[in-house]
Amino acid sequence: MKAAYFLLCEKAIQDKNSNKNSFIDVYDKIIILKGVEQAYRDLVVVAKLIESQKGEFVNVKIRILHEEDSAELCKGELEGPSSGESVNLIFHFHTIKIDKVGKYFFDVEVNDSRIDTGNFFFQVLKEE
Repeated sequence: MKAAYFLLCEKAIQDKNSNKNSFIDVYDKIIILKGVEQAYRDLVVVAKLIESQKGEFVNVKIRILHEEDSAELCKGELEGPSSGESVNLIFHFHTIKIDKVGKYFFDVEVNDSRIDTGNFFFQVLKEE
């Protein structure tokens, strides 16, 4: 299995009739306001993993790590059967303390095997 994409957004909702997902306010940067040492934020991470088998049981663990020292920002775990050739995942992280600027990347394991997440990352910046 490999990653097709990772998104950060404010909210992810699913239409009850079509089962299609909508992602609201997708972003790739978090800005900590001037004079503030840290921010507390809810994060929604949406991931699509491809090359799965229909009905295959998947256990997915995700960690968001700082690029410089691999400090962990948050982690989560989801499991269940694949519904087709891809697996769509929505992780909700509540009240995450963000106090370090720089790049963060996604570290993902599927069924205890690390997968390549490519160049998917987001940045935390301080307002000038």
